Amino acid sequence: MDLGPLNWLWIVPVLGLLVFVHELGHFVTARMNGIRVDEFGFGFPPRLFGIKRGGVIYSVNAIPVGGFVRIYGENGEGAEEPYAFGAKKPWQRALVLSAGSAMNVLLAVIIFFGMAMTTGLPTEQGVIVGDVMRDSPAATAGVRSGDKIREIGGVAINGPDDVRPAIDPWLDKEVGFVLERNGERISTRLTPRSPANRPASQGAIGISLGADVVNKTYDPVGAVGAAVSQAVRFVGAMITGIGDLITGRVGTEGVAGPIGIGQATGEIVGRGGFSLLLNWTAALSLNLFLVNMLPLPALDGGRLVFVLLEAVRGKKVAPQREALVHATGMILLLSFLVIISFFDVQRIIGGGRLLP
Repeated sequence: MDLGPLNWLWIVPVLGLLVFVHELGHFVTARMNGIRVDEFGFGFPPRLFGIKRGGVIYSVNAIPVGGFVRIYGENGEGAEEPYAFGAKKPWQRALVLSAGSAMNVLLAVIIFFGMAMTTGLPTEQGVIVGDVMRDSPAATAGVRSGDKIREIGGVAINGPDDVRPAIDPWLDKEVGFVLERNGERISTRLTPRSPANRPASQGAIGISLGADVVNKTYDPVGAVGAAVSQAVRFVGAMITGIGDLITGRVGTEGVAGPIGIGQATGEIVGRGGFSLLLNWTAALSLNLFLVNMLPLPALDGGRLVFVLLEAVRGKKVAPQREALVHATGMILLLSFLVIISFFDVQRIIGGGRLLP
């Protein structure tokens, strides 16, 4: 499995699977609703060869990442023909547009389900203290690297996401901490600092955090719930991350384009373990679902906006106007990817890593 410096090549089958599953959702629902599909392509053009079956060209293309589906009428052509995409009812078009992302969610759940019964799913059992900053409230209170945080102000801490909400009500006020060190529970007290009273490079108590994680396996029934819960947690974390990025609470250091995702895939494979790659594949699948459903032009979510607008207004937006909006959105999207890819290349040349 380990390809050394070429570990990044694992992104080819990973993205291939994600995009294939996504496009399969569009393909199946389009056919189920009587919409003509002209081509189901494996990879991206130029085309190497194709076979026509049932009116559909199944093609193999030169760029071996992902695939595509050409649905007749998706760009406004032939709107009066009964088998065109634009001739179908709004609910049918909404189903086709959302099916690709739904398949990405299903794929992630299936991966998590398999992991839950074999290698186990990562389960947070608490928080481990990483670095402790000098002269910080944590250092003054005797907190050490490797301590596990069990309670803050009487609130149980089950994962890193629990820490900030437990600390925020106590800024500039003393609060009790319960730690675990070498199996022994230790109580201490400290005063978290408000933003105005702490160095810009430090948090409220001056520590870095890590999750105390173990892999937990389940029986088939329990694995279903665990897989769904894992997918919900991942999506929730991604939504929080997007919100933090928009509000400026975090920087753009972790934002990556296709090149950066390839780098991250190589780093994950280099850490060893097929389960890590499976977990990463599921995370990327959920990321594809979430990003693709954003209400932005050229994405499925943006196209859904026009379908919903039609359902509310009782009439369609002029196809030429919708096409212009999506074309503009595609140009902006591609421009953004080019910019992100430029920074990805700069980071790789400079020897930087994407993952901590």
